[in-house]
Amino acid sequence: MFPNLKAEIARAGFTYEDIAKKIGKTREWLENRLSGKCNLPIDVAFQIKEKCFPSIDFVYLFKSSAIVPFSDAD
Repeated sequence: MFPNLKAEIARAGFTYEDIAKKIGKTREWLENRLSGKCNLPIDVAFQIKEKCFPSIDFVYLFKSSAIVPFSDAD
């Protein structure tokens, strides 16, 4: 679930522990939501976006399938 979010976490050099601390949750809690084992509450999704990725579009981050950037070279 959330492949774009996971990609942005890696690009930023964050760990799940880093994100979890910023939103006041445990790493295990976050892993369960990002893996799809449990639902991610919308208010927490907004917290992740605002605290960790304020300049990245919310819809892009939380899309359930990956979005491949458009390239003019194609």
